[in-house]
Amino acid sequence: MINNQPIILADEPTAHLDTRLSREFMGIMAELKAEGKTIVITSHDPLVAEDRAIDRVVEVVDGRVRCC
Repeated sequence: MINNQPIILADEPTAHLDTRLSREFMGIMAELKAEGKTIVITSHDPLVAEDRAIDRVVEVVDGRVRCC
């Protein structure tokens, strides 16, 4: 984020956050998305997958991809 990159990769960014901070993080991601950033998030957190800023959810179950 320091170098203003067009793509942000976030691996389990809400893993050790409480609900309030997770929502705050997702708000920041929504702002970055609105600025035109591409954001890829890996997460087990349903709060992330259900957030309105998320365009697409791809699930991996037992090594197989379940898409959209």
